[in-house]
Amino acid sequence: MRNLRLIFSREYKSRITDKWFWVVTLLGPVFIALIAIVPGVITYVTSQSETQVAVVDNTNTLKKPLSETDTPLNFTFPDRSSENLKNTLKEDTWEGIVVIPSNGIEKPDAISYISYSNPSLPQQSSLNTALTEAIKTVRYEQAGINQERLKELNPEVSVQTQLLGDQTASSGGAAYIFGFATGFIMYAILVTYGSMVMKSVLQEKRNRLADIIVSSVRPLDLMLGKITAIIALSLTQIALWIGLGTLLISGARAASLPISDNKVISDVFSGMETLNLVWLILLFVVMFLGGYLLYASFFAAISSASNPDADVQSVQQLIIFPIIISLFIMVGALQNPDGVIAFWGSIIPFSSPMVMLARFPFQVPIWEIALSIVLLYGSAFLVLWLAARIYRVAILSYGQRPGPRKLLKWMLGQT
Repeated sequence: MRNLRLIFSREYKSRITDKWFWVVTLLGPVFIALIAIVPGVITYVTSQSETQVAVVDNTNTLKKPLSETDTPLNFTFPDRSSENLKNTLKEDTWEGIVVIPSNGIEKPDAISYISYSNPSLPQQSSLNTALTEAIKTVRYEQAGINQERLKELNPEVSVQTQLLGDQTASSGGAAYIFGFATGFIMYAILVTYGSMVMKSVLQEKRNRLADIIVSSVRPLDLMLGKITAIIALSLTQIALWIGLGTLLISGARAASLPISDNKVISDVFSGMETLNLVWLILLFVVMFLGGYLLYASFFAAISSASNPDADVQSVQQLIIFPIIISLFIMVGALQNPDGVIAFWGSIIPFSSPMVMLARFPFQVPIWEIALSIVLLYGSAFLVLWLAARIYRVAILSYGQRPGPRKLLKWMLGQT
């Protein structure tokens, strides 16, 4: 036990005193906030830029409804023929020309868009939407339908969820955002800290430090010391991130920003009030520890059996592949949190750390959470035990990388 503490202390202190650890820790919440905000800012800026489109309306009915549509397209109606516009399109400010034939109201498929470049998908969608709404408006007028009355007959319904029992209902959008965020963070953490174990083992094999260390400590103590030290390091970093993230969120809510009226952001803030963040954080820590033990054991075993001078990326992909598959299962589980894929994805240990966290905001039964945790930790300790049997032999093995048959012999205690 004393040797295990020494290995733990050596690994933990060497990493926590590294200046880059603190740089990443302090800037981590800022990067996460930028990742969350920048796409919205880009979308907003893009939506504000107008695309100039010339319209040749041979029906003489669509000028007003097209001008009143709420799209990023700026329609102008020059008093020129379509042939004349095509000949001068390169010199004009318009990006394209919409030609509406005289029968365009009856046959919208006859409408054409002329340009020197293909419109982007959002531009194509905006153009289709604007023309659809304009033609509907004209058709309603021609049919004598009162549009104001029509709007009154088309209500916007927003169903309020009520849960039976003591549970509090939350916004589906907020639950989706929280589920995806926590699941994706779990994915990033498992890959990052699992790879950290692998790099540490490979570095000691490359420098032959393991030969010296295992002369004083057992290989099992060396492996457990590395794994537990990085667990402690990760929990330290996560705790700091939670504290900094709480400060950032509190500051964002207290500030009078123009985005405070955004429906998505308001749903997130209201979802935070209905979601039990204490239980979410507790479950995150529990699932992280189990998932980390499971994957870190794989990383330690594989790296100890690898040649440090050879390319280990192909072997590393075998461990990362289940994590990537779990990410896809998590996305599917968010679409149907009570479905078969979501259930088994949150029960199978290889994917449960991510999928269960993603499902948690959708009110998962307690027994499913308990079963997921039991299976995860049972599998983690089994893999840890098997990895230790490989590690004790492989850490001192050099040369050609052992094959599956050799690894199986080491797991069975044969050398």
